[in-house]
Amino acid sequence: MPRLTRWFVRAAFLALLSGLGFGGWDAATGRAPLLDPTVLHLLVVGWLTQMVFGVAFWLFPRHSPELPRGRVWLGWLTFGALNLGLLARLIAEPAPTLGGRGAILLASGLLQTAAAVGFVLNTWPRVRERP
Repeated sequence: MPRLTRWFVRAAFLALLSGLGFGGWDAATGRAPLLDPTVLHLLVVGWLTQMVFGVAFWLFPRHSPELPRGRVWLGWLTFGALNLGLLARLIAEPAPTLGGRGAILLASGLLQTAAAVGFVLNTWPRVRERP
């Protein structure tokens, strides 16, 4: 398993545990856990999206003999952007009185969008018919 895939999968597991932990905390304190955007973001972007990105990087067909998994640097950039965006969201979302909250949420969205674009650019050439 490539190192980048291991990082994606480990980060996904951390997001899963965090999302379930925060959801459990919300339930224990009387908040509606399924309506909490922070919990949903942890589970959908942090766990599910990262798991998909990591496993796709590993298992999709080879790009070429020289670059079997495409541009690895772009994969790492995708990993960094996705996780920085997720972290920014986790800081800003639960703090409505945080100064600059809107700018942080915008940066979060832009980073996560950049991660999605990076993933598509790196993975697209690997989607092809079998010879």
